Amino acid sequence: MACLDNNWFSVLINGKSSGFFKSEKGVRQGDPLSPALFILAEEYLLRALNQLYARYPQIAYNCGYGVKVPSLAFADDVLIFSNGSKVAFSKVMEFLDHYQHISGQLVKTEKNTYILSSKASNARRSIVQRATGFRRGEAPFNYLGIPIYKGKKKCFLFDDLLDKLRGEVASWSSNFLSFGGRITLLQLVLNTLPIYYLQMMQMPAEVYGKIERLLNKFLWDGLP
Repeated sequence: MACLDNNWFSVLINGKSSGFFKSEKGVRQGDPLSPALFILAEEYLLRALNQLYARYPQIAYNCGYGVKVPSLAFADDVLIFSNGSKVAFSKVMEFLDHYQHISGQLVKTEKNTYILSSKASNARRSIVQRATGFRRGEAPFNYLGIPIYKGKKKCFLFDDLLDKLRGEVASWSSNFLSFGGRITLLQLVLNTLPIYYLQMMQMPAEVYGKIERLLNKFLWDGLP
């Protein structure tokens, strides 16, 4: 707390210090303590969610495999799972209000979405909308750059990957690159994007073909 409560600043006016004033909120921007405080807050968030679901197991999402996962998180990207009952959403929102109060972090309603089963009724959607205030999202959606979906893999799930590859290729003028330069870019930049996806999931053969044609065109474009 001494690190948080003992920050003082001075402003230079015409090259001269005009005295000091005390900081009232948090640490200085860029302070190396900031990531540590963020990690402490996120650790509390996840542990408290686990305790909430331990106290009220009936609010958990049942995936059908006997495993109940309250949440997934990477940095500030957080997924919270629960069933679609009014009680479940009330408990989760009460906890988020508590977390905002003690941590100072805010849950921005306009940046959050809820996703329900496609079989959910309009009445159920209304209950969730009123309980959370979030906007409705649809599956499939991307989480950490990877498409989250249910059912068979479809080629359109990988449109973002293909668009990224096309964007990288379009930003380079292959006419001004040597053959060795193109190979270097392929190995160090373009090949890494599909590898990230392949660590998580298997792509359809059609997507492999599109990627191969795109990379081959970049490599051989304009060469005799």
